[in-house]
Amino acid sequence: MNILHYTIGVPPLRKGGAVDYVMRLAKEQEKMGENVSILYPGSLKLYGGDQTTVKRINSVGNIKIYVLKNPLPISINSGFYSYRAFMKKKEVSKVIQFLKDNKIEIIHLHTVSGFPLELIMEIKKMLNIKLFYTTHDYLGISPNRLFYLDGMDYSNNNTTAFWYLASEKGLVSKIKTFIFQSEKYSKIRPILKKVRKIAKKRSGMSDSKTAFLKNIDVSQKSQKEIEELREYYRKLFSYMDFFLFNSSVSRRVFENNLKDITGEIVKITNLKNNIIQYRSVNSDKIPIRIGYIGPYFEEYKGFYMLYNASIHYEKNRKFIFVFMGDDQTLTGNNILNVGQFDTKNKERVYQNIDVLVIASDSKETFGLIGLEALENGVPVISSSNAGFKDMLPDQYVFNNVDSLYQLLDKSTNYNKFYHSYFGSLGYNSIMSIKEHAKIIVDKYRMKLY
Repeated sequence: MNILHYTIGVPPLRKGGAVDYVMRLAKEQEKMGENVSILYPGSLKLYGGDQTTVKRINSVGNIKIYVLKNPLPISINSGFYSYRAFMKKKEVSKVIQFLKDNKIEIIHLHTVSGFPLELIMEIKKMLNIKLFYTTHDYLGISPNRLFYLDGMDYSNNNTTAFWYLASEKGLVSKIKTFIFQSEKYSKIRPILKKVRKIAKKRSGMSDSKTAFLKNIDVSQKSQKEIEELREYYRKLFSYMDFFLFNSSVSRRVFENNLKDITGEIVKITNLKNNIIQYRSVNSDKIPIRIGYIGPYFEEYKGFYMLYNASIHYEKNRKFIFVFMGDDQTLTGNNILNVGQFDTKNKERVYQNIDVLVIASDSKETFGLIGLEALENGVPVISSSNAGFKDMLPDQYVFNNVDSLYQLLDKSTNYNKFYHSYFGSLGYNSIMSIKEHAKIIVDKYRMKLY
């Protein structure tokens, strides 16, 4: 098969779990004998120019890497500098010719960012290409990736006012969007990251829920443009032949917000093998090291739940809370702030923790970090908001802070907890990327033949 993956970018231009997953999936499919290419949205023309084209960049092994030149803008976090700019009509004849020349049979989309509706429509009109979509995030059915804003989930309250407020909260200038989509972005990203952290740094911590929509005044012009943009994305999604939901959480959110979509839950992975590196456990282990991996001072990842847990358990000396994933200052009597996550030495990272907590307050579509923890023999407990919960028996999923504390209390007899955990989980509970790639290719064939 001739397979084209469309993703937000490739390293070093882009980073993150979804980017890593696409690269590993493509490599495994290529090993299976498939002809695999990757396409990502590239730079924009500052003024005018509706022509969208494709340019060959390089190769990773036998995988060809292409960039979609002059696509639609990419929403940065939740910013629409202009609603109309994100649904601007594009001339896509040269992209269609590229697809014909390369005899593409499958386009597997991992994002809709930058992908013009006209291209989808022409593909379905002129070419016998099947379109698959993996639900890494919610952009398109939501104005941001998370369906989350100011401590509240809006997946069941998807109103025009929410789209307006999200866009206002995340409003970015046109020039910032052009910088983000520039081919030079990877070189200036460290500087921009430092600037953002300085601007964002808070003077204190709070987990109060502040977002509300009752008094939001949306002009008629904005209401009209937002509804047109929402309809633009609804139409785009309607052309997908098959949705690959990466969890029951993402499936429920998509099916609540789109009509008549077809798909299955196919849990994703980025692991090279399915072998869990079990640990030799000391039954008298105290204190237990409870891990959090993610940004600090952010509600959507559940930071405050774990930070407040460290305060809750401050006097009993049974737990140390290990925070990593950020370079901001974080102190506490039973807090170990490791700082940035060491992607080059993950085994050492996981040696620092005994239990990983995925504490998502937002409807997180999956959570690849949990797979890495399991691979390294670290028990994972998960919020019911996170798609990763599908990997776990119900007794290791918490719905609120009280049920989280109950789970943590059970871990104090660590030897018993550890063996009970992995006994319940099952010894073949994680899947390798090789096994996963075969499942995905089988789904392609199901639609092609």
